[in-house]
Amino acid sequence: MSPRRVAGAIALPLDRCPSLRYRVFPMKQILAPFAALAILLSSTAARADGKIAYLDMQQAISKTEEGMRAIANLKKLFESRQKELDKKQKDMLEQRKELEKQAKVLSKDALQKRAEEWERKMRELQEVFVGYNKELEQKQQEAEKPIRERMGKVVEGIAQADGIDVVLATGAVVYGPSKLDITDKAIAAYNAKK
Repeated sequence: MSPRRVAGAIALPLDRCPSLRYRVFPMKQILAPFAALAILLSSTAARADGKIAYLDMQQAISKTEEGMRAIANLKKLFESRQKELDKKQKDMLEQRKELEKQAKVLSKDALQKRAEEWERKMRELQEVFVGYNKELEQKQQEAEKPIRERMGKVVEGIAQADGIDVVLATGAVVYGPSKLDITDKAIAAYNAKK
């Protein structure tokens, strides 16, 4: 059996289903993949001469002078918070050891009450830890945002000056020769722009 045309669709025979002789496929379903492939191939052929580069934005941000200062400030904040958390954690471990020592002499109710109190304090410490991490992440984003925006303008300037049509993030690049990497050039241009 050959395909039959049915008002804007193509009906194909179904050999495996005897109760249904034809299945109707709308023309859009059949033509859409071919149209997409044709567009992709034509745009690729037309843009074969276009230049592409890639950039490690995180490295570019962290290696600029401004980025290194921001990282140093965040590191100071992190270290002070880490010392505070380490001290609290050490205190909690000492309290737990003391509780374990007293387990033999305390009544069951008193032991349970102290254990619950210790667990409550430990949960509070974990919440403080999570809060510090969120605060640090927020401060990092706040510090990076203006650098990222200026770096975007620097990369745009490099792309225009060098005739680059597309600049990809390194995360989107599976393979690319190092000559296409403009990260170092972007860092130097950013630092020169002060």
